Amino acid sequence: INTMNITIWIYKLGNGGAERVMADLASSFAKSHDVTILVHSDTGEYQQNIDQRVSIKSLGSRLPQFLKPKTLFCLFGLIRHLQKNKPDIILTTGAQHSVILLGLSKLFRFSSKIVIRETNTISVQSHHTQSQIERLSLWAAKKLYPLAHKVIAPSEGVANDLILHIPKISDKVKTIPNPIDIEDIIEKSQHPLPNDTNITSPFILAVGRLVPQKGHADLIKAWAPLHQKQNIELVILGNGPERQKLIALATELGVVDGLHLPGFDLNPFRYMIHCSVFILSSYHEGLPNTLLQAMACGCKIVATDCPSGPREILQDGKFGKLVKIGDITAIREAIIQQLGSHEDKAEERQETVRTLYDQNKISERYLNLFKTINQ
Repeated sequence: INTMNITIWIYKLGNGGAERVMADLASSFAKSHDVTILVHSDTGEYQQNIDQRVSIKSLGSRLPQFLKPKTLFCLFGLIRHLQKNKPDIILTTGAQHSVILLGLSKLFRFSSKIVIRETNTISVQSHHTQSQIERLSLWAAKKLYPLAHKVIAPSEGVANDLILHIPKISDKVKTIPNPIDIEDIIEKSQHPLPNDTNITSPFILAVGRLVPQKGHADLIKAWAPLHQKQNIELVILGNGPERQKLIALATELGVVDGLHLPGFDLNPFRYMIHCSVFILSSYHEGLPNTLLQAMACGCKIVATDCPSGPREILQDGKFGKLVKIGDITAIREAIIQQLGSHEDKAEERQETVRTLYDQNKISERYLNLFKTINQ
């Protein structure tokens, strides 16, 4: 094999689905290639799971911490790395990092081939976002994405959306789903729940950052009557700015005693294996990892039919109930149906994930793509 030198540039090694994908891919690539991960700071929960052969470099500036924005100072390290090491491939994920990298490559003419991975359905994201930086990134994406050598979409929905809004890249877009290490998930799902978990009755589970995109407020409203009637608890794993708002909502609805917000957990699988139903209530996604993980754990599933991913993963509703985004009654009814259903597709769900999303198969698809553009 011709060994490739691959650099992955991300914000940090933790807390999000995109970061987890990059960490998993890096470990797989490192079995046969030289891999470096560049991060803004070396903190991140996923670092402990990464293959020892991966070199992790922090671009964190030595300049005083009060100099903002930190990203700006990290760019010096990024430019220096690319000019000095000339990796064959530089891979990054998400609109903000992608447009910065493509803009820099236009200025500095790096020799590396640039591969970007889009994490979300960009037209929906730009419609929902409040952030000026995100809006600007999405505007810049239309101008700069055509400069990439390849653009990877995690789902057909994301790919179609990209081609529709940036027609110039139609020949560069390639759909490669997210990798799932199913053996690792099954092994970790057997670990006991944390000692301080005070869940006392059957619970439904959601996993995702506490941000408006994830629709957790809709989920709390849908779940509240179930808690009052049947004492079913709700666990939402994840950190984020909406935490106090969600607690206030549950308090107002009189169900705060049944809501658990344990924060981010590196091992959500031990919760998945015990939950009565797994819920994804998002307004938009790219290809939600948590849904793949829940499938790997054999969970009964309810998901909003949001762009993009849930319909593809659940195969049009074969492996879980799809409901209209933001429809609180529909979410509640689907949860009730799943709680009462005796279907057992757990093994079939696991097999589907193993066939379509296996980490080794997915990383092979990435590497084949890198080889074709590197020739």
